[in-house]
Amino acid sequence: MSSGTEDSASYGPYFTRSQARSQARSQATNTREESDTINSSSSQSVEKRIYLSTRDLDLVKERLLALSQIESAEEYTESREIILKENVSLDNYLKYCERELSIPVRIYLDNGTIKAYEVPGTPHSTASATIKGYMFTWNHQNLKYGDDATFILGANSAREPDSWFRPKNRPRPQPGTPAANNIGVAYPTMIIEVGYSQSLLDLHRKVALYFSPRTTIQIVLVIKLFRPRIDDTIVLIAAKYLRTSPTPLIPVQVISFGTANPFGTTVNHITTTMGVPQNNFIGVGCINPANGINYPACNMAGIGTYIMNIPAAELFDGDPTVRPFTATLNRGFDLDLWEIQAPVDPERIKYLRSLNLEHESLLVPKSDLNLPYICDNCLRTIMCDKFSSWASGNELIDSFIQETQLSSSYERYTEWVPYTTLSQVKQIGEGGFGTVYSATWSWGIKLSLEEDKKDEKDEKTRKKICHYRTGPCTVALKELKDEMEITQAFLSEVQAQFDFCHLYGITQDPTTLEYMFIMRFALQGDL
Repeated sequence: MSSGTEDSASYGPYFTRSQARSQARSQATNTREESDTINSSSSQSVEKRIYLSTRDLDLVKERLLALSQIESAEEYTESREIILKENVSLDNYLKYCERELSIPVRIYLDNGTIKAYEVPGTPHSTASATIKGYMFTWNHQNLKYGDDATFILGANSAREPDSWFRPKNRPRPQPGTPAANNIGVAYPTMIIEVGYSQSLLDLHRKVALYFSPRTTIQIVLVIKLFRPRIDDTIVLIAAKYLRTSPTPLIPVQVISFGTANPFGTTVNHITTTMGVPQNNFIGVGCINPANGINYPACNMAGIGTYIMNIPAAELFDGDPTVRPFTATLNRGFDLDLWEIQAPVDPERIKYLRSLNLEHESLLVPKSDLNLPYICDNCLRTIMCDKFSSWASGNELIDSFIQETQLSSSYERYTEWVPYTTLSQVKQIGEGGFGTVYSATWSWGIKLSLEEDKKDEKDEKTRKKICHYRTGPCTVALKELKDEMEITQAFLSEVQAQFDFCHLYGITQDPTTLEYMFIMRFALQGDL
C-alpha cells in the first residue's frame, strides 16, 4: 500500500505492517549496544536473548536493495537471502518476533537460522492487499484473513507470510497435535507470498516450508514483481502450488503477466529449475501450444489467460459447515491478475500522477484549489491498507464496513467514524432504530467532482474524478436500541437498503456504548 506521496514506480522501500503495530518500540533498538555481525556463527547459547543490531539490519536492507537494482537489465533468479544468525531455537525466535515489532527487513527462521529476504515496498504491499480485497468481496462470510501472524512451520522453522486465509469454521487442532502457533490456532488453508527484493528461487523454496508435514496449508500463491525496466515495462509472475498435487513442490500453474516478455533466464528457471511443464506455463512471452500463437497481452481485465482459479476444495479444507458447496463456492475464486498488475504498472502510475495523484491528501477541503485525483483501484487499495487502523469492537460491523469500502464508489462507501468528530449532539425524536439525534460532523460528507481532460497522447477524452469533503455539516445519528440487535440478518437488511439511504458511517457513543448510524439529516422526513 502507498505511504504518503511515495513514487510507486520507483518501488521505494517502506517499513512493514509490523511498524504500524508499534512505532514507539522501534526506538528502543537504536539505544542498544552493537553486537553480532551478519553471517556470525557464534556458539553462544541458543537460550540467550536474540539481538539484531540496527547497524546490521540497515546493512542488510542496503544489500537487498542493491541486489534488486540489477533487474532493470537482467532478471535475477539466484538466492538473495542473507543469514543474520545461526543456532537459534524456535522459542527464542518467537519471543524475538513478539518483542521486536518494527524492523526494516522481513526475516524468517529456517531450521534454526534467521534469514533476511525482503525489503517491503509499495508494490509488494499493494499486490497482497489487492488479492485480499477481492477475495474479501467474493466471500467474507466464510473466510478469515490476515497479514500479521508468525506460523510455526517445523521443529525449528517459522515464518510470517504476506497474507493468509482460513475458513472461519476450520476446527482448532486437537490437544497434542501440531498447531499454527503456541496457543493452538488452526493453520490457514492459503498463503500469499509476494516478492520484490526476494528472488523467484527464494519464493519457490518457501513452498517446502509451508507444505511441511507439520502444517495443513493447502494453497501457496506466489507473486514475483521484477523491477521495472528502463522503458518502464514490467514483468510479473504468478505461481500456484497445491498440496493435493502429485508434485506439490512444483507449481500446478505459472502465468507470466505484465507489459513485457520475461527474459530467457526467467523462462529457463521456471521450466528447468522449478520443473514446470511447458503446458503449465502460459501468458506474456509464451506460445500457446494449441495454436502456435503468442498469448495475448495482459492489458485489461477479464482476459481468460490471466485469470487464476483458487479452488474451493483446498481453500475451505477442514470446514464442514460449507459442505455441500453452493454453486458460487464450488467455482472457487477467480483471481484476475490484471487487478494486481494495474496498481504497480509504471506507465499507469505515471498517468495517474499526471492527474495530480496525492494519496495522503486524498480527503481535502472543497476550498483547496489543488484537488487530488485517484482511481477506484488505488482508492480500494488505500481502504484495505487502513483496515488494521480502526475497529468498531463488533466483528459483524467491521465486515459490513469493509465490504462497502471494497465494493462501492468513493461517495457511497461507509466508514468507521470516531465519536470525537461529532459535536452539538441533540435529541430530535424517536425512529425505527431507536433514538434519533442531530449532530455536527467535523469530517463532513464525501463528494466527487468530475471533469473532462483531453489526453494529447492518444487524443482521447478522459474523466478526472476529484474527491473531497464538505467540511463540518449537520447529520442525523440513529442510535440502535440494543447492541444485541446487530446480527448478520440485520446488517444484510441494511445492505439491501444501502443504495437507497445515505449511510455515511457508523460510530459508538463512548458513554452508553450504543452504536449509531450516521445518516443524511433531513428537516422533514422519516426518522
